[in-house]
Amino acid sequence: MKVSIKLINCFVMVSVFFSTAIASSLDDGALVVFQTNTKAIASEVNNNFNVIESAVNDNDTRISDNKVSIDAHTSEISVHATDLANKSENIQKNSEAVTVNATAIQGNSTTINTHTSDIATLKSDLKKNTDSITANISSIEGNTAIINTHATDIATLKSDLQKNSEAVASHTTAIETNTTTANSHTTDIANNATAINENTAAITTNGLDVNANRLNVEANRTAINDNKTAINAITAMGIAGVQVTDFNSAIDVVDDKNYVELLSVDVPVAGTINVQLTAHAYTEAMNNAPRFDFSICQTDCGCALRVGRTFYRPEINTIQATSVALTGYGAGIEGPATFKFCAKKFDFSAVDATVYLRGLNVMWASQ
Repeated sequence: MKVSIKLINCFVMVSVFFSTAIASSLDDGALVVFQTNTKAIASEVNNNFNVIESAVNDNDTRISDNKVSIDAHTSEISVHATDLANKSENIQKNSEAVTVNATAIQGNSTTINTHTSDIATLKSDLKKNTDSITANISSIEGNTAIINTHATDIATLKSDLQKNSEAVASHTTAIETNTTTANSHTTDIANNATAINENTAAITTNGLDVNANRLNVEANRTAINDNKTAINAITAMGIAGVQVTDFNSAIDVVDDKNYVELLSVDVPVAGTINVQLTAHAYTEAMNNAPRFDFSICQTDCGCALRVGRTFYRPEINTIQATSVALTGYGAGIEGPATFKFCAKKFDFSAVDATVYLRGLNVMWASQ
């Protein structure tokens, strides 16, 4: 940088030197040349002096002009030197800035390379996300179809439940009618017993034909047995159940191997019977479409003897609260018998579910 400034100064000074007036040389032809041992003529000597004087005066004028020009050029050189110094300082600063910028550019190049790698990674992640979204859309469509199927199943179950409710009401009416009939038979039995006593008294008092009275006694005994059979038939038909009306009874379903008992109901009669059951629970769960198994089993939740079963599956990644209802039926069951409302995870990947107990009902009739 300093060498460049020196070259510029030399160039300016040489340019100034050659741009100023140059002193004129003496014209030798205008002077008289004197020979040795020859007399000088005054006019020729004076002429030589005049030529020299004229040249000296001319040089003096030129020297004065050159001094003025040099002074002016010196001032300009000083200005240029100041400018050059400023420019040199600016060039130095620019050189430092260029060095800083070169470092920054190198850093930016490294950052750009890093960004290029990051962009490639992001593109790969974006591709994976796009594939996941496509897969999720497919799963959602499949789940939508399953939900629609479940909606149809629920509608069917609601219809069956309504029919069961109507059957329960009808059976309740029949039971009430049978109870009234049994009460009437009880009165008839009491009346028959009174009649038998009266007949026995009449036989003893009046000495009537024993055989005839015996026939009457046998007829009364037959009527009594018929009444007992009717009463037993009434006893072999009934209904029992348990219903929870608050939400203080909740059980967590956490196992996919063993059922957990929710509710239990007993059929207290002896003999061979047919049973019809309904069960109901309110369930909360959240997961990626797991399934839960709800069953009605005889005796215990080992479910060796199952009389009713359904599955429950919540929606994807949402908290799902659903009422689960199912029915059960068993024929030729030996009473007395106990029936359990049971639940477990069907899919091992399912999260825990909370089940709020609602109800379990049973109706029975002898075969």
